[in-house]
Amino acid sequence: MGERAIILLGAGGHAKVVLESAIAADTPVRGFYDDANQPALLALPDPPEHLGPLGEALEHPPILRAARPFIALGELNTRRSIIDRLGERTRYAPALIHPSSVVSASARLARGVLVAPGAVINAHARIGPHAIINTGAIIEHDATIGANAHIAPRAAIAGGASVGADTLVGMGACISQIAAIKRPDLVRSMVNMGAWARCDDFLADQLQLFADVHRDSGFYAFQKFVTVMSFLPEYYNAHKDKLLGPDGGWKELNGRQEAHARFVQACIAHDVADRLDRIRAPSLIIHAGQDLVTSPRTTLPLEEGIPNARGVIMEDVAHVVAGKDQKIRFCDTLLPFLAEH
Repeated sequence: MGERAIILLGAGGHAKVVLESAIAADTPVRGFYDDANQPALLALPDPPEHLGPLGEALEHPPILRAARPFIALGELNTRRSIIDRLGERTRYAPALIHPSSVVSASARLARGVLVAPGAVINAHARIGPHAIINTGAIIEHDATIGANAHIAPRAAIAGGASVGADTLVGMGACISQIAAIKRPDLVRSMVNMGAWARCDDFLADQLQLFADVHRDSGFYAFQKFVTVMSFLPEYYNAHKDKLLGPDGGWKELNGRQEAHARFVQACIAHDVADRLDRIRAPSLIIHAGQDLVTSPRTTLPLEEGIPNARGVIMEDVAHVVAGKDQKIRFCDTLLPFLAEH
């Protein structure tokens, strides 16, 4: 490992992803700075050295000369504050790319970028300084991601789309509807499932309730609540141990209640109901018959409002496509459509 080591600024849940990505990419980690009494990284079997409180590194930046600083906090406002305080010293931060990710040779990644496990960055995409491309996120061709933006796990950014600086695109979010309306020349086809054109009161109150439970009762109460709403009872009963807990579903929101609240507000504010007729891309709308959150009540208006949209209903599927049989049938629906368009 001949390259210069990095120092992590922050040691919470997001820092675990940063650390494992650095290790997998064979990037040495000198240690970390964090203000918490019990930093999450110290709970790992072989933690890096705790070099001191974060404030010390920020107040005396010269101590960072021994290694390259890498911002390992997930909260965007805090990250922006650190970027502004360190100024030019952040130019030494490398781009960390987990080897399980796929990054096009023509994509351009600026300093301090994290590309987490399973992420995909396609041709000629541009990723700004200190952006987070989180687990399983997809950045399509020619997209531009601004500085310190966070593309959350499983989020998808359409080809040619632009995400501004300091912006969170939440988990599972897809801005393809907006791209198809504003830049139809860049959208070859569109697939929506678990989506909506406009939140009615029922969906808005459901989403807000998820955030309220997270705020008032903690992450694990929220995790259990959203999990029982998202899976069929039979699947939940058989896989409960894997669905719940620190490594269970929605784990990326653990410790990020404020980010969750912002995500919910963005979901509620989404409204393209009056512009669906402007979408010209071939569109596949998949309706999940057992979905308790985004049921056919929210997806049928998409099929009805988008010209020539094709609708398919999967009667026995809940909010999450789960289990081998459902995934095979989902692929049997999706892949021929993509091959055709």
